[in-house]
Amino acid sequence: MRLQRVLVGVLGSALLGALPVALTSSSADAGAALASNVDGKYYGAPDGNDIWRYGQKIRFEATVTVQCDASDSYPYDCPPVDETGDTISLQRQMAGSTAWRTVNTKQASGVTATITTTSVGNAIYRIVYSGGTSRAYAGSESGTSPRLKGSRNPGGRVVTSHGRLYYRGDVNPGWGRKVVTIQKKSCASCAWRKYKSVRTSRNGSYSVRVGAPRRGKWFWRSTVAAASPRFVRGYGNLWTTRTVYGRAVAS
Repeated sequence: MRLQRVLVGVLGSALLGALPVALTSSSADAGAALASNVDGKYYGAPDGNDIWRYGQKIRFEATVTVQCDASDSYPYDCPPVDETGDTISLQRQMAGSTAWRTVNTKQASGVTATITTTSVGNAIYRIVYSGGTSRAYAGSESGTSPRLKGSRNPGGRVVTSHGRLYYRGDVNPGWGRKVVTIQKKSCASCAWRKYKSVRTSRNGSYSVRVGAPRRGKWFWRSTVAAASPRFVRGYGNLWTTRTVYGRAVAS
């Protein structure tokens, strides 16, 4: 699984290259409290295309460090003392909105914590440390991630019915009586081509009859259009069909 990071306040491509970059921010004004810092990172999309389908898990890790004493300068080396009530929260801002919403909160136990959410569309994220409930640690928040792209989830699988192959799926969320396109290619490195477009049922389900070559494999997937600003174009599960001993099979 590919690991990605982002730098607070700097989202340009020059800093988002091969080397991972920290998502880091110190507490702006600790006052009498000891300052804290949140270093965050996120893991790449499970399909390997930088797009999270609706419902797919997005995984983040947060590392919290604090000043060892008031004279300690950044970067800090001390972990916060574990206390019930100290929290790390994952916040999301959906595309087209200016509001931040907390989507997951967990106790800030230990230096590093894993926190997850599921994709519901295009959004940016940040991680917020509450500070100490009895210890004098100031709260802090990470910088924002780049926009993590989200799509509708067409699902999809090839099934056999009455000796014939069909690519079937259900689009989530909310894609009733709208177009789904089935794409096909004849080799792994070939370009995808439109095979057939159909309209979904009222609840978003679809079914298209597909075939299998006498030799080699055919590759199949479904796709649904983008819906700005919330969703980018979405792609369904990849399936292959081939002929084995005169019988069409899918995998």
